[in-house]
This record gives sequence, structure tokens and C-alpha cells, in this order.
Amino acid sequence: MLKVVWAGWNNIFPSDKIWGILENNQGSYINFWCRRGASMQFKVVDNKKFQHKINGGYKEITYNQLNEFYPGFDEQVTEQFIFKILSGKVRGVDG
Repeated sequence: MLKVVWAGWNNIFPSDKIWGILENNQGSYINFWCRRGASMQFKVVDNKKFQHKINGGYKEITYNQLNEFYPGFDEQVTEQFIFKILSGKVRGVDG
């Protein structure tokens, strides 16, 4: 199961991007990001730092807001993460 640690939204024109940090049940962290409505991208990281995104214009959003911006987020993040791991498209994951 993936848990949202932090999520942010950058809507400074022309952006409409969501970026966040997930934690899996083994305690690993995964960054996720996408333009709203697009396929997510993922990167396994060793920390849960996000201050650089706040400094870059991202505003923290609540879990409920995340689900408003990205309807079906929970199901989509799990499905897309698994698919992208299997297809070798998650940065920071070996083979």
C-alpha cells in the first residue's frame, strides 16, 4: 500500500502540475509527479524532502484536494506504479 506523505500543486501559469511523496509499507519513499490528467511518473528516493518544491512554487494540498485534482488517485497511483515498475520505467529501481 502507498501512503501520501506530502503533495503539492503548482498552478502558476502555464503549469498545472502535481508533485508528491509516497511511502510504501517497507518505509521506502517514492516521488510522483504529473500534469493534471496525465500519466504519473515515479522515482524511488531515500528521503522525504519537499522544501525545494515549495521554494519552486508548489503549494501544499490536502489528501482530499489531491483526490479532487486527480479523481481516483488512490487506484491510479497503485496501478500506474505497479505497471511502470514492471515495464522498467521507475527511476531508482534496478531491473
